[in-house]
Amino acid sequence: MNRTASSCLILLLTAGSVLADDSSRRFVDRNLVDVANTTALTSGGSAAKQDTVYLIGGPARSDGKFQNDANPNLPDAEGWTGVDLTAPAFSRWNVNTYQSPTGTPAMWAGETFPNDCGTGDFKGYSNGFLEYLDWVGTVANPLADTLVRVTAVLSYDNEPGYDFLSLRYETPAGMVEHAVWNGFAVAESVDESFTLISADYVNTDQVHLRWQADADGAWSDSDCLYPSMGHSQIDDITVYFDDVEQSFDDFEAGMGPNWFTVLPQGYGDFSRVWPRLEDLDPCLTNDTP
Repeated sequence: MNRTASSCLILLLTAGSVLADDSSRRFVDRNLVDVANTTALTSGGSAAKQDTVYLIGGPARSDGKFQNDANPNLPDAEGWTGVDLTAPAFSRWNVNTYQSPTGTPAMWAGETFPNDCGTGDFKGYSNGFLEYLDWVGTVANPLADTLVRVTAVLSYDNEPGYDFLSLRYETPAGMVEHAVWNGFAVAESVDESFTLISADYVNTDQVHLRWQADADGAWSDSDCLYPSMGHSQIDDITVYFDDVEQSFDDFEAGMGPNWFTVLPQGYGDFSRVWPRLEDLDPCLTNDTP
């Protein structure tokens, strides 16, 4: 028996004894992410050391081996292409009267589901929710400070402690979370103010505001673990610069022109055909694509 085979046998016996001693251990999903604080997901973090990898093809398959017919050592995607499923195709902010805080058309962050979770209400929001509703305005004097004030009326029903509606503003360093709403409320009046200095403007003279509706990876209407009445509804939004009204939106005529939706950027498509792919197991290596 060679050294590699001996090592494999030792590893196998060790793994078997560990599993025998701890067969009752339960494993939890560590991939659930709270997206309310996006700062932790952008700058300053480190790359994950491991991630989920799906391997398709290989010596045991009679089709889809993903290798060139003439030269099996060369990769061939054989017509398959990757898709970034984290990149949304459309926004779920929409004008609707559902649970409107005013009873008239309002902006709603939510969607309709085929299953009502037994509540009789087919509307709500899904796991991994991340929806942007934005506003951009230009200040009169880019060298002076600006007192920004936002008033609105809100209704919201989102999982307490995990899913959030927030009001944010952008600076050259990124988005800043100003205020957060979580839990349940009907027709709550909000009046929020903050001051931007000249260095805070984007594109030298612009104020960029955002309503963000987000949710973590579980407990929503999509898995019926937290049936809700939507995620958030917003109406009668007014924006002021130094107490001068810049815009008012009651959405009676639909969305726009002041508030508009923005699609979050996906995490990327990392699928590809890998040649000579090796793993951490010293006992087995598949060198074919």
